[in-house]
Amino acid sequence: MENFIQRPEALNRWYEEKLHLHRDLNGGFMEEHFQENEDLPETTIFRIQNLAPLIGSLAEAGVRIIDYVDENERGKFAWIYDPDGHKIALWQPWDESQSIINLPEPE
Repeated sequence: MENFIQRPEALNRWYEEKLHLHRDLNGGFMEEHFQENEDLPETTIFRIQNLAPLIGSLAEAGVRIIDYVDENERGKFAWIYDPDGHKIALWQPWDESQSIINLPEPE
């Protein structure tokens, strides 16, 4: 196994390959994909479009996954660890189009 702490480029490749993140021209990851969590400063949250297939592919690749998914009014959440042991939250926001609150009024 590669030593990711001493080889940050290897860790960056892991994020690209496993989470399908893309880097900007400065070599950082594009900000629309992630946000720092003010309540849990050691956890980075990645906003994703479809949680189930990503978790499946991460599990097949041997990524350490916390064994539950949380579903609440904000969406679906799962947690994984990168090779350096950083905890990562994966968040699929609730699709408002699926909410019964948005149904049209009866005529």
